[in-house]
Parts: sequence; structure tokens; C-alpha cells
Amino acid sequence: MFTDNEIRNLAREGLLQDYVEENIQSVCYDLRARYYCTLEDHHRESCILKPGESIFVQCVEGINLPEDTVARVHLRNRIRQGLTLDAPIYYPGHKTVVFFRITNLSNEAIHLKAYDEIASVTFERLSAAPEEVYRGTFQDEMEFSGLAGYTELFQADMEEIEQKKDDIRYIERNI
Repeated sequence: MFTDNEIRNLAREGLLQDYVEENIQSVCYDLRARYYCTLEDHHRESCILKPGESIFVQCVEGINLPEDTVARVHLRNRIRQGLTLDAPIYYPGHKTVVFFRITNLSNEAIHLKAYDEIASVTFERLSAAPEEVYRGTFQDEMEFSGLAGYTELFQADMEEIEQKKDDIRYIERNI
């Protein structure tokens, strides 16, 4: 895992884009949220995340990983608020703005705004470069592209979830 000095030096060489030095920590970099992205609205500067809801986060920072480096995104100390985070492992050669999804597991609504520091990214050097670097669907993704090719795969599940949300709202009104 890279230390603060390694992150600082590699950031200057292009590992991180749009970074600020003060967000470099001893073994990570604290990411800043730029937008909260739903399938309908990709540029929300703030949102209220209700219990059980999830939203994608587009960070200010981008990464440009060397062929021997991976990046992992982790939740900062917001776990005590009831947030959980899902993110991919960013593979060697991946160049993108950092994205992740957060979910509110608490019983309270959580207000999120632009430049909140919700997550951190750590970098790890591999013992050797892999035969193939990342050339996937999300290479050079600088703006949220939704679920890309996965939309049809999850469409039925998304519709079922929306129906259940409507059912819960109906039950709540009748209580």
C-alpha cells in the first residue's frame, strides 16, 4: 500500500487528477464528491438519502493508474452514520473519474452535498504488471454513464424495487 509520500509524488506525476495536497493522508487520499447521480439526474450537487436508498457518487478526482498499480475505494468514518459503500477495484491502466455507490442503512435521512469527503482511495503496487491492463467499458469515463450495458440486465429488478417502494408508501399512508 502506498504511503503519503508515495501518493504525493505519484499524484504530481499524474496518478491523481484534480487533487488537493491536504487530502493526502498517511496511507490514502480522501475523495471529494462532485455530483450525486441517479439514472434520471447525473449532476445533483446535494441530495437527501432516505433510509434504504442508494445513490452513485461522482468524485472531483480522477485516477490514471500505472500498469502495476490498483486502487481501492473505502468508506471514511461515515459508517457510524449508517452509510455503506460499494465500489469496484480499479485495475492497472484504468483512467477515469472515481465513482462509487453509497447506501443509507440507517433509520434517518442523511443530507449529502458537493465536496463532502465520504470515501478514501488507497493504492497498491503489484509485484509485476499483468499481461492485460484495463480496457473495459468504463475506461475514460469522465461523466456518469448510468448502468451502461447493465441497464437491461437489471431493469426487471429495478421495476420490482420501484413497485415495492410504492407498496410501502401505500402502507405508510394507511397507518
